Amino acid sequence: MTQKSSLLHRTVPVQLLVILLAALIPAFAVQATAGDPTEKVVKNDIGRLNQGIERHQDKIRQSEDKETTVLDELELIDGRLAQQQQKIKDLQQQLQAQIKLLAQKETDLNLAVVTRDIVLQHLQKRLRALYQMGKTGILNVSFSHMNLPELMLFNDSFKRLISYDQSVIDRYRDTVTTLERAKHAQELEQALLQDFIHRAEDEKKALHTLRMDKESVLARIKTQQNLYKLALQEMRNAEKDLEQTLTKIKHKKELKKQGFRLSKGKLPPPVKGTLVLNFGEIAKDGLGKGEKTQGITIATSGNTAVHAVYKGKVIFAGYKRGLGNMVIINHGYNYFTVTSRLDSIVVKKGERVKKGSLIGSTGDMATLFAQGLYFEIRRGSTRLNPLKWLKAGVYAAR
Repeated sequence: MTQKSSLLHRTVPVQLLVILLAALIPAFAVQATAGDPTEKVVKNDIGRLNQGIERHQDKIRQSEDKETTVLDELELIDGRLAQQQQKIKDLQQQLQAQIKLLAQKETDLNLAVVTRDIVLQHLQKRLRALYQMGKTGILNVSFSHMNLPELMLFNDSFKRLISYDQSVIDRYRDTVTTLERAKHAQELEQALLQDFIHRAEDEKKALHTLRMDKESVLARIKTQQNLYKLALQEMRNAEKDLEQTLTKIKHKKELKKQGFRLSKGKLPPPVKGTLVLNFGEIAKDGLGKGEKTQGITIATSGNTAVHAVYKGKVIFAGYKRGLGNMVIINHGYNYFTVTSRLDSIVVKKGERVKKGSLIGSTGDMATLFAQGLYFEIRRGSTRLNPLKWLKAGVYAAR
């Protein structure tokens, strides 16, 4: 239906949308994008958004139920309107037939009146003639060219003719009366039909008004439904933004855990010195003589400071047989650095250190085991080549 379609697709004024959306979209959806929210805050905001989305989905379902109800009512009204239209059409057809019948009755009545008047005129003439002729007596018989039997026969025939005319007049008078009554009945029926038509038209107008009211209700429901859908879309967009924010936060946390891994090739040297034994090289002296080294050895001059190459937690700080003073730092994501052959240690187990923090120093102690400071990088139990993790050029390979 064209009118229904136009109502269903009305556009909502922009100003109204702005006002309603400002009220419908929760403030936290905007706040969540400001600053640098924590994961907990974002999760809370997502939870509240989900509750808001569920509420709006319920409202949309309710408005759709209302829309269906109104559409059903409109369908019933349309059916009643069609019936009323057909009823008016039938009544109008009956009225036209009644008008034709009344016109025929009027014609018949006029013809009967004319015929009655003609017969009446004939009767009047005969009565005047009878009056002028007078009673049949001596004078009539004396002066008439007819004899008495003929005169008596003529007189009886004349009277019978008058009686016949009188009967014709009576019959036509009855016909006229009957036709007048029929005409009156037809006029009453015509008036009744017209009254029926007027009332049917009034009912039709009332139904049409009701239909327009229902169309207006449907339009309001559709407008409200569109606003709810628009608000729901905005909330889903806000939820999507929050999900992205949460993903970024988690990604940042994950990156922080993997910070050491991402620093490959960027780590500072643990100590200033000269590389004397490369990763995987066979040791030619010291306690590990003849064995393949799992780290690098750095020769230093005198008492030189040794630093943590990356932030982490000290999980061992002490003496190890065959390795001397040693510090092991957990850098997260299963990455560890092992620094041994220290002359002194300035950190303790459980202590958290930053990148570049002092953990100890070199000295004469290292020469008892092997030449220089020993430095190792591990991923779990797997030894990695430290030179690939340290900044390029910090130690020139021999």
